[in-house]
Amino acid sequence: LVAVTPPAQRPRRSPVELAMEVQRLASVATAPPPGIALDVVQREHGRVHAATLGRLVERTAVRAIAGNRMDASDLGVDGNVPVIGTDELLGARRRGDRRVDRLTFSVRYPSGRYTEPGDVVFCTTPAVGAVVDVDGFSAVLTPARILRIDRDVEPGLTPEVVAHAIRATPGAGGWRTWPVRLVPPAQAPALESALRQAEAARRDAADRRDALAALASTLIEGVSTGALALNPSTEPDDAHPEQEG
Repeated sequence: LVAVTPPAQRPRRSPVELAMEVQRLASVATAPPPGIALDVVQREHGRVHAATLGRLVERTAVRAIAGNRMDASDLGVDGNVPVIGTDELLGARRRGDRRVDRLTFSVRYPSGRYTEPGDVVFCTTPAVGAVVDVDGFSAVLTPARILRIDRDVEPGLTPEVVAHAIRATPGAGGWRTWPVRLVPPAQAPALESALRQAEAARRDAADRRDALAALASTLIEGVSTGALALNPSTEPDDAHPEQEG
């Protein structure tokens, strides 16, 4: 028997909406990826310098700032302040999916704090995660918290290296005991630029992956309901080459 009544689901999108969504997703998936410009020079190994996060806090090279307590009902998808919590740090949600209205945040949480560009946002529970908030002006949701770096105190400390050190830690002991490598101050700007390019490329690849998955789902929805029709491709089908003979 063939079921003709679809299961309960969200309302069908119009053919126009489906067609526009297909075009948008295809555009995201096929856009040129960002490049990574590197000029690497081979040298001899040098001594590795490191310090624990606790020691860096004691030296005021790093300042630890608690996250904000916010009511879940204030979080949505349309606010103008991105929210970073444990879900975003651990990959359960995409960064930017949860937002809060700036006016709501200011009125309901007068002591609320925003991130600054270059802040490291991290969590230790339910697992360890860390990201660099390059743009800043995000609201961090507790139990996640902020590490704010003072380059004047420690020029060899870069946000990306701090975030990498946190992600790479086995998680044993408190976060203040975790070591962070210090970069030669003359190399810090170049390393930071290269790591940010790599992160941008990684996020672009994730966007493409998600766009391709959504594109497949949208095509299935549109074609199976008759809202969309695909014209036969004019390109050769590499998967099924013509047989000779």
